[in-house]
Order: sequence, then structure tokens, then C-alpha cells
Amino acid sequence: MLNTTETKKGEFMYVCMLNPPYMPYFVRSARWQEVGKGGTLYYPIWLAYATGIVEQQHPTVLIDAPAKGWDSKTTASYIARKSFNLIIIETSFPSLKNDLTVADFLKKHTGAKVVIVGPPASIFDQKILKSSSVDIVARYEYDFTISDVANVLNSRGDLKSINGISYKCNSKIIRNPDRQWIASEELDTLPFVSSVYKRHLNIKDYFLSSSMYPEVQIFTGRGCPYQCTFCLWPQTFMGRAYRTRSVKNVVDELDYIAEELPE
Repeated sequence: MLNTTETKKGEFMYVCMLNPPYMPYFVRSARWQEVGKGGTLYYPIWLAYATGIVEQQHPTVLIDAPAKGWDSKTTASYIARKSFNLIIIETSFPSLKNDLTVADFLKKHTGAKVVIVGPPASIFDQKILKSSSVDIVARYEYDFTISDVANVLNSRGDLKSINGISYKCNSKIIRNPDRQWIASEELDTLPFVSSVYKRHLNIKDYFLSSSMYPEVQIFTGRGCPYQCTFCLWPQTFMGRAYRTRSVKNVVDELDYIAEELPE
């Protein structure tokens, strides 16, 4: 084992939010997953939103391996030098087998608790737990769920108190009730995702062929009632109930981006 990850009750968890290596320019956070055409690369936006919440209470690092051009060896080497207690790994349907291999390796060599998030986690939570060394699967929207996981693990509490997760307990798989969708008023309480980009990412790594460069991606709402066949978000991640941020909250973030992020 490369490092020890045990914490004493009351200490901080050291959290790694990982968009794991796969193919160069592979996009997990779009409505469909693929290697971006023409250099397109989306921000790891869902991981970034969760990072903004978790880092309010625990030291947190957001790693976007595809954006950095890191392969599995480079990523594992970096993580092995740290003493993470909790590793959150985003997955997608095309990359699921690869991502679970990464999870198994990191679990073996760090001893950290490993959590899988992303659309496959909502559908295949029990299969993921049965076929890998993953400790916890967070289903659907996981912003507050991951914060709860970090807090409960840190306090040696009971995972039964956290809705929206499945986990292993004495060789059994426990599936807690689903978590309610984040309400509109709760969206305004989330830290600006653009501030997370500023602290953890290089915005010049990201590119959309239909946008000016550099560009910044944010969400002003969640949920979608429509039935687009190419989009997996409503049924596997954020539901169909449409929720929105307030106009003031969105404008405040646009002001933040204009003032704080480079052109």
C-alpha cells in the first residue's frame, strides 16, 4: 500500500474528485459521450459543482485527466503521492469498464474509500458494486450526496443516513432510498462553478467549436421534460422536473466570470 488513509474522528477528509483517464479528449460530461470532434472538450461540470460544495468543509482536489493529457500511469502516480481518504470517480457508459479498472487500481494502492458517480451509477449501481472494489455508488445528482458521504465517513457515522447511495456492508449491498432532486432555491446556494474552475482547472484547456475561445460553461437550470433520443441526462442523472436558478444568481455569476477569469 502506497499511503495510509485512516483518519481520526473529527479530522478533515482529503478528497480527490477525478475525471479519470481514457481516450484523449474524451468527454464524459456532455449529453452523449464521445471523443470530442475538432478538439472539443467539455468541462467536468458535474464534478466541479460537487467540488464546490465538498471543499467548503474538506480539502479537495479536482483532477481532469483527459484535459491534462494524463494517462492511467501518470494519474495513478500523482494520486499515489497524495494521502487522499476519499476518491470520487466519474464514469460514463462508453468508458465504464475502463473507469472501474482505474477505481480498482486506486483502491488497491491507496486504501482510500472509492465512490463512483455519473449516469451508469444510477442504473448499474448493484452491478458496479458486485464487479469491482468500489465502496459506494452515488446515484443521480450527487452534489450534496458526496458532501454527506465525506462528512459521515469523517465522523464515523452511518451511511444509512444518506439518501441516494448504494454501498457494501459486510459483503451485502445496501441500496438507500433515492435522494430528492435539488430544488430551485437550493441551486442558488451552490458555489459558482466558474469559481471552482478558477481554483482547480485551466480554462484554456476547454474548447467548443461553436463558441469563442476561451469559453466557460455553467448551468442555469436542471432537469428536462423532453424526449431527445441522443441525451441521457433526464432519465439517468437529473430527472425531468425543470428547476432554475434565480436571474440575480445567474447574473452575479456572469459578473464573476467577467471580473475573475482571463479572456
